[in-house]
Amino acid sequence: MNRTGRLVLLWALSVFATVCPAREIVTVGSAPIRNNDVGQAREMAFRRALAQAAESESATVNSHSVVRPGLVSESTQLRASACTGSSQLIKETVTDNELTVTLAVSVLAPGACPVVCQSNYVNKVVITDFRFEFPEQLYGSEREKLKYKTAGEVARSIRKGKRLLAEIDAMNFPYVSPDLAPEPSMRKAETETPFVKIARSHRGQYVLSGVYRDIGVHIDRWNRQIRRIEVEAFLHDGANGALLDRGTFVSEAAGVVVLSDAAVLGSPGFYQSDFGKVWGDVLDKIARWTEGRVTCLPFMARVIKTEGDLVYIDAGAESGLTAGDTLNLHAWRKSDVRNIENTHLGVEKDFRTSASLKSIYPQFSVLQIVQKLNPPNSVSVGDLVYSQ
Repeated sequence: MNRTGRLVLLWALSVFATVCPAREIVTVGSAPIRNNDVGQAREMAFRRALAQAAESESATVNSHSVVRPGLVSESTQLRASACTGSSQLIKETVTDNELTVTLAVSVLAPGACPVVCQSNYVNKVVITDFRFEFPEQLYGSEREKLKYKTAGEVARSIRKGKRLLAEIDAMNFPYVSPDLAPEPSMRKAETETPFVKIARSHRGQYVLSGVYRDIGVHIDRWNRQIRRIEVEAFLHDGANGALLDRGTFVSEAAGVVVLSDAAVLGSPGFYQSDFGKVWGDVLDKIARWTEGRVTCLPFMARVIKTEGDLVYIDAGAESGLTAGDTLNLHAWRKSDVRNIENTHLGVEKDFRTSASLKSIYPQFSVLQIVQKLNPPNSVSVGDLVYSQ
């Protein structure tokens, strides 16, 4: 090989090492088999093996000690800063009701972890009304134009990404008021948050909502109109209403930043305007933020009907479900959880059994319970199934 060829080869190897900073290791994970559920034990064993692989590459240890008269307590936290890539099962054994897996795992160095989550199932996010904390900042018909368009334009941007399903509930604002968001609007007697109702009515898994914290206009030193757009977005769990994440998105438009009565929001011409370019960019960022979080969250569906060992759920082919796949069935506990002020915080759920997808329809599916329930026929409408 000539000198030029050697240089090219060395360059290619260095690029490969930079792009693929990974090493292969063999790791082991174990988990107890409870209630004869081998599938659950296998899933936990895989997770423990992968966690051990990630920790073997790079980990941070935090230790905290508390000293009191006659007592010394210490807590230690271990966190992996690397992550795992592809894995291959080498061996699986069961000994004394414990399942052990041996995996060959590709471990990625810190900073090389992928940021995109992949899932076999497609979550649906329901987008509600975005209201204004300071409605006096709006001119003429702007409030009505923006109020009913924000949810729709965010949904349209999400649909373009093709990673999530998106539905609109633009007439519904689930908070007490814009300035108090994300405090939900609930009556004292209610134990179910508005996010649960919204998600259930649209057969969705997650709810996206938001507030315009600022949309005011001011004049800069060059005598230009400047409009600051600040939107705070909130992501809620559709199963229990919990706030999962919140993000703030800020930008400024300059030039013609007040909407005319003739403005057609969402049209190609509108998105070429001074205001439209910036507003559209803010909504696109909210859509990408939502995608990045919701695609990494579990898939969930609700039980809508039971017939013997058959369970009907409110998700189907549109969500990517496939016959033969197995989902885990959870039931809500009867008692709710409250804080010391007796405010409702939520309801716990218990794993009941696994069920296999038998028939898939566009908007619902039928599952068959894999293992017998104790007591039998104890699955109820409103119970949840989760992807493994």
